[in-house]
Amino acid sequence: MTVILAQLQTGRSIHCSDSLLTRKTDGRRERVEGSGMAKIISCPKFHGAISWWGLVGTDTWNAKNWLEEVISRLDVREKMSVDNFADSLADELTYLLKESHLEKQRGIGLHFTSLEKIDGNLIPELFLITNYNGMEYQTSHRFVSQRQTFHTISDNRDSDFDLHKRPSYRQKVFETLRHAPLIYSNGQPQLFAQLMPEIRFSALNYSQKKQKFWRDFPYKICKKIVELHKEKVEYDQLLADGPFWEITVSLSSIRKRQRF
Repeated sequence: MTVILAQLQTGRSIHCSDSLLTRKTDGRRERVEGSGMAKIISCPKFHGAISWWGLVGTDTWNAKNWLEEVISRLDVREKMSVDNFADSLADELTYLLKESHLEKQRGIGLHFTSLEKIDGNLIPELFLITNYNGMEYQTSHRFVSQRQTFHTISDNRDSDFDLHKRPSYRQKVFETLRHAPLIYSNGQPQLFAQLMPEIRFSALNYSQKKQKFWRDFPYKICKKIVELHKEKVEYDQLLADGPFWEITVSLSSIRKRQRF
């Protein structure tokens, strides 16, 4: 289990994640190498970041090293669009699954955010790249990449994902973000759902001018999700825990920090 959260605002995105990695031994969960490190990496070319959940590694593969290698390859492909890059991540994961580098019965999800300049406005997008189907996290043998922001503001009704990169759709997202952020979480949807009333209340009652409040909000929600998880399981069965990591991306900077 992983707890990740991505918060999109005008001109900025913030990713936050827990950092626990475990394996099960004799019925107990033990921390493994890499535990305590961020489950997020930056993607400077697209002014964004990528966080992940699900199957984060096998004996021959892990999400962090693979993503770092893919991003390094991106540096020599200057004309690749953000949509093509997101699609290429999905295609490579499908190939890895087919070639059995990944476990066929397990799923992986990526949150890839980018900042796009459209008609003078910096508008964030979140691409969901996954082979999970639905809230129950059933897996398929093919990964897809889909823009999420317009789909979200349409109350999940508009699924013409190929159209959502058009400026008219992106400007509608921008108008929404002027009033409230868009917040995405995966890894524990049932626990995240318990916090939706607080998230909705905050979106309605805290102006986007309250910068410190919104800077701290992803960490606050991630920490609460982990606290809810800890209430339900014994310590030796924990699947998520701190420290927490954040990456904040704007056009001018990428800032990473650890929080406890």
